[in-house]
Amino acid sequence: MSNYFDDFPEENPRNGVGKQFNFELAQYFREQQESSDEVVTEIVTLEEASQALIEQEEREQRELKLEFLSRIEECPHCNETELNIYHFTSELFRYECQNCGIYGNGVNEAEAYQAMLLAIEEGFDWRKHQIAL
Repeated sequence: MSNYFDDFPEENPRNGVGKQFNFELAQYFREQQESSDEVVTEIVTLEEASQALIEQEEREQRELKLEFLSRIEECPHCNETELNIYHFTSELFRYECQNCGIYGNGVNEAEAYQAMLLAIEEGFDWRKHQIAL
């Protein structure tokens, strides 16, 4: 049994372009749409893969930083007990509030604390300005 539209393609509404029958042009448009759909699907897949890699990198960085966490104190800015103090090396300290995002680096704790106080005045947020350690 044959399909009616196979026998009479000019009757198929999918073969109309505007108000005119043009099988070749309609077929071209369908192919372009299919190609466009494939590209969009590929872009979405790449964006999802990229986001997964970013999240994995952030998770790994958080886990690595936890190895150097020396203590947690109350933040002078937001008054939450979320101020992480890291001691990475003998000359690298970092204060970083997990709640409000202020931070400060220094060669000793006092310098890192002062840098954090300046960050409060400047409105710096380590979550928005990823700073290499």
